[in-house]
Amino acid sequence: MPTAPTPPDDWIRVEHQAAKAEVLAAAEVKPFLTWLFGDVGTKLKPLALRETASVVRYLMWLAIAGVPKEIISRGTEAVDGYCRNSRSDKQQVQKRNEVEAFAKIVWEDLLQSGPFKASSNVAAKKFFKEHSGQWHHSWLQSVLDLLEKFEVPRNSVLPFGPKAMRARGVAHSRVTPTSTLISLNGLPQPMSYCEPQSGRRRGA
Repeated sequence: MPTAPTPPDDWIRVEHQAAKAEVLAAAEVKPFLTWLFGDVGTKLKPLALRETASVVRYLMWLAIAGVPKEIISRGTEAVDGYCRNSRSDKQQVQKRNEVEAFAKIVWEDLLQSGPFKASSNVAAKKFFKEHSGQWHHSWLQSVLDLLEKFEVPRNSVLPFGPKAMRARGVAHSRVTPTSTLISLNGLPQPMSYCEPQSGRRRGA
């Protein structure tokens, strides 16, 4: 049976490094347990449909048209000047992108775990019959075909619903913060980035 070659003098064989048992001091026990169990999870409060959707819409709006409060307090001319000059601020552009992306994360969490029931096939077909004019997209036909020819089996378990716990270390990386953005002078920019305030009203 072949044997492993003898390592050079400055190398260490793994079998020679058996782990030594260590006993924690009394003062080290609590910090160790905090580290060990600190990422088990946190209790989640259910996401309310109307409230969450409203917050997501505002975050998207804020990412597109947000202006520092201090600038707003100076009046319309100061706001317009900020909007003209802030396009080249890469740090601000990145922050706006991140806010938009996070809004989409919250929206996806609402869809995944919000406390509301999924539609039925009949209700979904009725919905698209009434609102299909909203979307001029080639995928709409695939949606209609699937609704017409497919159905969810009665014994199928709904994979969505309220979640009681979530680990704090769970990372959200499902959303790319440039999905609805365009490029302007090499920088990602929201499509209606910080528009002038004249002739506009809040909520319009």
